Amino acid sequence: MEIHHFEGKALDDLKAKLEDQIKTETGCLPRKRRAKGLCIECLEPALAKCYSADGRGEYRISGMCEKCFDEMFAEDEDGEI
Repeated sequence: MEIHHFEGKALDDLKAKLEDQIKTETGCLPRKRRAKGLCIECLEPALAKCYSADGRGEYRISGMCEKCFDEMFAEDEDGEI
């Protein structure tokens, strides 16, 4: 695997392309979703889907509601994440 190092204008151009792709696919950037109180994963009101103090704390850290966070990190039948 080849690793590329971007800086300056090349880095700015790459960030702009990635932000455009995210906006095209989801309608808005994760930071805008958080500013609106939405989960960055399911795009629904996040705190309404946080059922515990830990879940609300996780939302403040990751921007994901407790339900989406738990689903993303749920163990499969073999105990693997």
